[in-house]
Amino acid sequence: MCSKLSDRFQDKQVRLSDFEKEVWVKCPKCEAMATCTVDFEIKRAKLVCLHCGNNQQKSTVYAKNGSWEVAAHVYFEAELWLSSNFRGNHLFAYNKAHLEYLEKYIAADLRENKNRNFFTMLEKLPKWMQLAKNREMLLKQIAVLKRKFHLSNHVKMKEEKALELLDLEPGASASEIRRAYQEIYNELQIRLTNAPTEHQKELYRKRLTAVEEAYLFLGGKSEEDLSELPSMGPVETAPEEKAQASKPQPITEVAALELLGLSKTFTQTDLDEAYQQKKRPFKKVLRQLLTRRLKLLTSNRFQNWKRP
Repeated sequence: MCSKLSDRFQDKQVRLSDFEKEVWVKCPKCEAMATCTVDFEIKRAKLVCLHCGNNQQKSTVYAKNGSWEVAAHVYFEAELWLSSNFRGNHLFAYNKAHLEYLEKYIAADLRENKNRNFFTMLEKLPKWMQLAKNREMLLKQIAVLKRKFHLSNHVKMKEEKALELLDLEPGASASEIRRAYQEIYNELQIRLTNAPTEHQKELYRKRLTAVEEAYLFLGGKSEEDLSELPSMGPVETAPEEKAQASKPQPITEVAALELLGLSKTFTQTDLDEAYQQKKRPFKKVLRQLLTRRLKLLTSNRFQNWKRP
C-alpha cells in the first residue's frame, strides 16, 4: 500500500481485467461522459449516458456456444473518457479507480511486488510508464485526466457558453483556442495569487474551473497540452526554478521564424532585412532608457555635491 503518494507502493496483484467491467467513455451521441458496464454472467453489456439519455444494450455472445469477454467499452466501440497522448504513446484508464491506482504506482519511489507472477497489470505496463525520467510528466498528464472527473457530474457545456468564457468567435482554430485559454488562465492565476480575501480566491477558483471546462470542451483531444499549463491554485516558483528562468533559454526554429516574420523558404537577404527591421525599435527603446538613467544619476550626484 502507498503510505505517501511519492513514497512507497506495493502491488496488490490487480489485473487489467479487474477494471474492465465499468468503463468511462465519451458518449457517441453527445460526447459527454457516459458509462459502459458488462455482466458476463447474464452476457449483457450496457452503455448509459445521463446527459442525453442515450441507453444501449448489447449481448456479449458472438457464437452459439460462446461469449466475448472484453472491456465494457469494446462492445460499443466507444472512445475512452480518460485518455490522452503521452509522447506518441497511449495513456489511458478505464475509470477513476484505475487512474488512481496507476498514479500511486508511478509516483512511488519504492515499488514492491512480493508475489511476482508476471500476470498483474503493473508487471505488464510498457517501459515508458516505468521509467523514472517520465515520472514527472506522467503525473502531470494524470492530473489533467483527473480534472475531467468534475465534467462527469455536469451537463455538457454548450458551445456558446464555452466561446464566451474564452472570448472567442465560432469557428476558432485549435491554436486560437489554446492561445486564448493560456492568456485567460494565466491572468486568473495571477489574480488568484494576489486576491486579498478567501472569498475572492474561491470566486477565482470557480472561474478557473469554468474556463478549464470550456477549453476541454472546445479543445477536444488536446488534453496533453494542459500538462504544460499552470495547475489549479496559486503559482509558486521554487528557488532553483527562478534561477533556471533567469538563464537564457534556447529558441526553436518555429519560434525564431515567427519572431522575425519569416517563412521556411527565406533567403539570406530576407533574414538580414528582417533582423535589421526588428532590431531598430529595440535599439531606440534601449537608448531612451539609458538616457533617462544617466540623467537620473547625474541629478543625484549634483544634489549630493551641493550638500554642505
